[in-house]
Amino acid sequence: MRSRLSLYAAGTVLAACSLVLSGCNGDEDSAGAPASTASSAESGKDGGNASDGKGDSSGGKENADDGGSSGSTAGQGEGGSNHLPDAPACTDKNSTVTVVASNGTGKAHIKLVNNGDKPCSVVGTPSVELLSAKDKTLNPDAVEAQNQETHLIQVDGSGFAIAELDYEGGTVSEGGSQDGITCGYEAVSAVVSLEAQQWTAEVRTNESGGIADSVPGGMIVCDPKSTVGPFHD
Repeated sequence: MRSRLSLYAAGTVLAACSLVLSGCNGDEDSAGAPASTASSAESGKDGGNASDGKGDSSGGKENADDGGSSGSTAGQGEGGSNHLPDAPACTDKNSTVTVVASNGTGKAHIKLVNNGDKPCSVVGTPSVELLSAKDKTLNPDAVEAQNQETHLIQVDGSGFAIAELDYEGGTVSEGGSQDGITCGYEAVSAVVSLEAQQWTAEVRTNESGGIADSVPGGMIVCDPKSTVGPFHD
C-alpha cells in the first residue's frame, strides 16, 4: 500500500511538472509571437514608406522643386531666359569716337571711349566718312572688311572698343605727291555711324597710332578707297 501511494504521488508530481513545463513553453511562444508580429508590422510600415514614395521621398521632391525655382530665378533676364540683358547701346550721349592714324602707314583705328560710369555696348562694323576742311568726303569708295566675325562688345565705364581702318595715305602734306600720285586732302574730321548711332569724330595722327601722343590732323588721304573692320575689344 505504501508502495502504491509512493508511485501515485510520483505520478502526480510528474503530471504537475508536465503541465507546468507545457504552460511555460506556451507562455514563451505567446510572448514571442507579439514581439515577432510587432517587428513585422514595423518592418512592413517602413517598407511601405519606401515603396510608395512617401516620407523621405516627399522631402526630396520638395528640395528638387526649390532648386528648380532658384535656378530659373537666378540670372533670369527678360522673356524668362537665363541670359542677362545686354548693356544699352553706346551713343554720342555716353561715348566719343576718335580716328587715330599711324602717319605714313595707311592704317588707322577708330577708338570708341565710354565716357560714363555704366557699361554700354557696340556690335558690328561702323561706316567711316573722312572729311576735308571743306567737308568733302575723301573716301567715297569705303567698304567693309570681308570674312570677319562680329561680336557684341560690352564697353565698361572709361573703357574703349577699337575698329581697324585701312586707307591710302602717305607722309606728304596736303596736295603733295607720293609715288606719282597726287594726294587729295587732309582729313580733319570724320563721321562714324553704326546702325542708328552717329558720332562726329576728331582725326589725329601719331607715328605709333596711339592716342596719348597723337596730334590733331595730319591724316593725308591719297585714294577714295578705304576698308573698315568690326569693333573689337
